[in-house]
Amino acid sequence: MNRICVGLFCALVAAGASARDGYDPYGSGGGPYGSGYGYYSNAYVGLSFGQLRYSEQGLNAITPGTASVFVGARLSPFVSVEGRLGGGLGWADTNGYGLEVRSVFAGYLKG
Repeated sequence: MNRICVGLFCALVAAGASARDGYDPYGSGGGPYGSGYGYYSNAYVGLSFGQLRYSEQGLNAITPGTASVFVGARLSPFVSVEGRLGGGLGWADTNGYGLEVRSVFAGYLKG
């Protein structure tokens, strides 16, 4: 799973770096400081780390770590779509019970 995430991340970084025909939020192509570069990429990529919190009556909370790669694209200046793929960073246990996250995936429509 980790090899898939690393490969996906590298591919998305390359795709995001080559995407150069986005919208111009400043109108005339002058950029925010008059730089003359009037195009922005619609695509973005990233990496996130977090914790999953599992809680059940009679047990302490179990919180394994997670990591995910995300890729998104702006549909307009105010709306984006995003997808995430990741997995667990290890095993977490408490009171003799354990939890391992095998995969994490999600899709978002962001406003």
